[in-house]
Amino acid sequence: MKRYHHFAHVLGFILLSTVIAGCGAKQIERPTEALESTCVRGTVWYRGPTHSPLVRYPHAKITAWRHETDNPLGETRADKSGNYCIEVPAGDFRMDLRVWGLKDLGSVSYTCKGSVNGIELGTGAVKCGDECIEIDIVTDCRKFIPRRRRWSY
Repeated sequence: MKRYHHFAHVLGFILLSTVIAGCGAKQIERPTEALESTCVRGTVWYRGPTHSPLVRYPHAKITAWRHETDNPLGETRADKSGNYCIEVPAGDFRMDLRVWGLKDLGSVSYTCKGSVNGIELGTGAVKCGDECIEIDIVTDCRKFIPRRRRWSY
């Protein structure tokens, strides 16, 4: 009986390790044609469902993706004023910027998401702090409704 329990623990550890290793974050890919980096900067804004004026979205996570793919190019966070600058590989391809996050407004939580798609970067090398491509991102927020997980026995 002890041998069975030991085997079950080892098998469980192996399965858990495999799941954790397989579910890790995707590696940031550098397109083969990109030798240098360029930058995109701007401000992230959100529009709540109860009001229409745009408000700065502090600490929002911005992710850059190769256009129409799931190949990440980089990520950053906006500062406390909603401003961001992200360096991505320069090259003759297009990219998308995506923002997704949770925002607490009073006692209610909201999911906020937005994107800007098909950004042409060009091949010039530019670092944050220089003359970056300027792009603001506007997110729409909807009330967050947590999904309950159903457990089956």
